[in-house]
Amino acid sequence: MKKGRISAVLFGLVLSVVYGVIYIKYFEISNAKAIVDFEAVSIFTNQIGAYANIEKMEETKGKLKDEIASFNQYSKDGLTFLLSIITLSREESEAQKTKLNELGYNVIVKEYKIQDESIFNEVNQGSYDNFLLWLASN
Repeated sequence: MKKGRISAVLFGLVLSVVYGVIYIKYFEISNAKAIVDFEAVSIFTNQIGAYANIEKMEETKGKLKDEIASFNQYSKDGLTFLLSIITLSREESEAQKTKLNELGYNVIVKEYKIQDESIFNEVNQGSYDNFLLWLASN
């Protein structure tokens, strides 16, 4: 009788371990699937210029201060890139481009495909720091 009881307890322990491993693996797979399921989204920027000379960039910002509420910038490969807008809307980006083109500025609309959900969420909330870091490193 004692041998049967020990066998039942061991069988229960083995089943518990097997169930635990399956449970953990299931959540690893479903978590990975959730990350993969986040589709790449587009983030649009309007690039006003790429400057090696910071004084020229500041001069451009001064000329456009009445037209643009705030500027963003990042540095890469020895140049500082001046952006007039970061948005999830192509229409908003194109509208500002048209306005700045009418003022004589050659603006380049750039589209970036982002697969990082946290960067998307931050841009959606109006925070651009991590996106600018991403631009500088890519």
